[in-house]
Amino acid sequence: MDNNSAETPTPNAKGAPQPLQYNSQPQPIHQPAYPTAAVAQTTRPNQGSLAALILSLVALTGVVVFLITRSQGTNNGAMYDPELQALRTQVTERRLALGLSANPDASAQVTAESLTNRISNDAGSLSSLMREITDRLSAKDRVIAQKNDEIDNAARARESLTTEIATLTKKLQELRLNSSQASALKLQLEDTKLLLDAANKEIARLREALNGAPSQDSLESSRALLAELEAERDRLIAKLNSLPDENDLSALRKENRRLSVELQELRSETSRNRLFVENSDSLSLNAQALYNQLVSLEGHSSKERLQAYEQIKSELNAKVVETVSFSTGSSAVEFERVGVIKDSLEETPNNAEYLVVGYASKTGNVDTNREISSKRATTVATIADLERGASQDVKAVFLGQTDRFSKLNDYSNQICEIWEILPN
Repeated sequence: MDNNSAETPTPNAKGAPQPLQYNSQPQPIHQPAYPTAAVAQTTRPNQGSLAALILSLVALTGVVVFLITRSQGTNNGAMYDPELQALRTQVTERRLALGLSANPDASAQVTAESLTNRISNDAGSLSSLMREITDRLSAKDRVIAQKNDEIDNAARARESLTTEIATLTKKLQELRLNSSQASALKLQLEDTKLLLDAANKEIARLREALNGAPSQDSLESSRALLAELEAERDRLIAKLNSLPDENDLSALRKENRRLSVELQELRSETSRNRLFVENSDSLSLNAQALYNQLVSLEGHSSKERLQAYEQIKSELNAKVVETVSFSTGSSAVEFERVGVIKDSLEETPNNAEYLVVGYASKTGNVDTNREISSKRATTVATIADLERGASQDVKAVFLGQTDRFSKLNDYSNQICEIWEILPN
């Protein structure tokens, strides 16, 4: 058994204790999925118990020395004093517990010098044992400190990502507002052009009227109206010149799309541990059953696959509500496609469960395809997670490389399916 505490030695066939065994490798510390606090200090071995055991051994040894000295001063029969034998037994047990050699035979001649040598040797052994334990504790402390540093760094990185997401979200909202304002301004521009044409026509009509022989009052009225219309025309022209042109609107749309993709990537990265499932055993029972059915369809024809989908709908109460395709090497969902996904999930029941299944084409490196398809599934799951109800659940899985959707077109196999699962 791997642990960091000393094992109690057991005597061998001749009664000598076995040497103490230690695990020299520090145990790994398992970090949580979302590290938010430092690792708790690992419980140290009970040094107080060890010290107490050593002190009791020294005390018992002293008592034994005293009794032996007294017995040698009286008669040899005292060597078999029951009290002395009991103390010898206790000393032997505690020496074995500390990994020291047992006491010599009770009938052997014990002198003060031999006892002194034995105690000196025992003290050296105990000192080495304490140094070894101290070294192991120091190594353990260094590992704990390193893990605490790693957790602190992860927490800081997560905080930085959260701040960046908030900033990008604000920018995206501003760009969407600008885009809406641009559409409104475009409508105003069309209305302004119509008003400007009407004003020009009215000015032309008044000028024609002035070429005749109007009365003085009519002339003054026409001139005033002409001046008013010319002022309105100038105001409309100034407003027209202040509106953004098509190039500005195009730049805003491009920036909007770029920020949307970047925001998708950040949300997917921060939500991966919560949404993406590496092992199907972590899925609910209904989702596991669906996953196993989908795995079994590899190598079947398109007709057989569609028939199996109908059977899955009947038996597992599950169906595909949306399919999302991806460009080669990309995990981004187009802005227009995000709206389609949201519309598909609006009508789902409150007790529905979503399983996003990612596929990859059979071209390219297996590990690279797994990574990009996992990102695609997580991105789609993030979009679904933002739209789901409070009682609904969303998970994402990677099913593998496939040609089940097309044997000729790799693009058709670079997809994610969003499955809706209802309780049976």
